Amino acid sequence: MAIASVASTRFDLKTLGRIQGHDDSRPDIYRQVVLALQQIRSQTHNVKYIYILRRTADPNTMAFVADADSL
Repeated sequence: MAIASVASTRFDLKTLGRIQGHDDSRPDIYRQVVLALQQIRSQTHNVKYIYILRRTADPNTMAFVADADSL
């Protein structure tokens, strides 16, 4: 949990809110986010997967935004 807390400080919520997925109209922003996820994963031992999800209108459902392997 501590790793997620620290990693979350790397991202601007407004920027993440504008990303809709890998086919987003802002590929430069999406690429920056994916590269940051890759960097976090490479610097953190025992982390195999790192990804960002967002809330949806359904409290039981999350939407995928990006992961370190998205590019």
